[in-house]
Amino acid sequence: MSCCIDIFGDSIMKGIVLETGRYRTLQSPNFALFAERFQVRLNNCSHFGYTVRKGAALLQRALTRGRGGEIALLEYGGNDCDFDWKAIAQNPEGEHQPKTPPEEFCALYAELVRTLQSRGVLVVLMTLPPIDAERYLNWVAPDEAERRSILRWLGDVQVIYRFQEMYSGLVSHVAAETGALLADIRPSFLQRHDARALLCSDGIHPNEAGHQVIFEALCAFGERYLRGGLLCAQNAAH
Repeated sequence: MSCCIDIFGDSIMKGIVLETGRYRTLQSPNFALFAERFQVRLNNCSHFGYTVRKGAALLQRALTRGRGGEIALLEYGGNDCDFDWKAIAQNPEGEHQPKTPPEEFCALYAELVRTLQSRGVLVVLMTLPPIDAERYLNWVAPDEAERRSILRWLGDVQVIYRFQEMYSGLVSHVAAETGALLADIRPSFLQRHDARALLCSDGIHPNEAGHQVIFEALCAFGERYLRGGLLCAQNAAH
C-alpha cells in the first residue's frame, strides 16, 4: 500500500486563485498527477487564510482522532506575516504587529514540527512563493488616501515584499532547527524573468501558471526523496 502525505497549509496549497475579482479553487489535476507519479496518497487539509496557529489547532484535532499520514507537508507563513492594513491606514504613526510576530512564528512552527516528529511522521516544510508588493497594496487599499496612509507607515512599499521574504527564510530556519526536510520552491519563481506574470492581480496568490511552477518544484523535490515510494518505506521501517 502506498503511504499517505498530509498537506497542511493555507490558500496556496488549497489552490485558490483570484479571477475577475473573485477567489475560486483551481480544478487542477496537479495533485492527482503528483500522487500517481510518486505512488503516494494525498490528503489535503489546507484552508484559506490559515496561520501556523490555526494549522496547529487543525492538526491537533486530526491527531486526537487518530488520523495522520506517514509524511506531512506544511506550508505556512503567508498569512502569518500579514498586517491589519485598515488599522495601519487609520493610525500610520502607531506600532503594528503582523498576525504572528517572527519569534512566535518560529516557536509555533517548530513546536508543530516536533509534535509530528514525536508521532513518527516525516515532516517537510515548504518555502513561500514571492509576492508583488505594489499589486498587493493596491488590493488591500484600493482607496488612494488609505494607500498614502499605509505608505507613511511602511516608508517603502517593498517592505511588504521583504517582510514576506523574511518569513520564507524563517521557514528554512525552522526546517534546519528541527531536522525537517525543506521543499524550497521559492527559487523556481525568483529565477524567472516573468515571475510577476505567475501571480494573480492581488499580488499574493499564484495563478494557474504559478501553480504549475509549484507543481514542478515539488516534483523535483519528489524525484530526490519520493521516487518509487522509497522514503515512505524507509520512514515506515523506523
